[in-house]
Amino acid sequence: MNRFLKQLSLDKPIIQAPMAGGITTTEMVKASMDGGILGSLASGYLAPDTLEEQIRSVSNHSERHFQVNVFVPGGQKVPKDEDVESWKERVPGSQHAG
Repeated sequence: MNRFLKQLSLDKPIIQAPMAGGITTTEMVKASMDGGILGSLASGYLAPDTLEEQIRSVSNHSERHFQVNVFVPGGQKVPKDEDVESWKERVPGSQHAG
């Protein structure tokens, strides 16, 4: 666990829940990051430009890590294995990342 905390610059092993629908705000994510836990933006129900604006706001607030929760509504096609592997390679700190 210490390696995980160190890689993400966290003080505590806590993840602030990314709750879609307006409950999670950029202020909540920033306060979470300031408190040493992993802040989480919720992308559900947001227009892409709104999400981009929120990501920039949080990124400009701190150099600490945060995450963006992305979910796919039902009825979507399952991604191809090669696409999933490509995504895994880009995840910082994963055993797949180069």
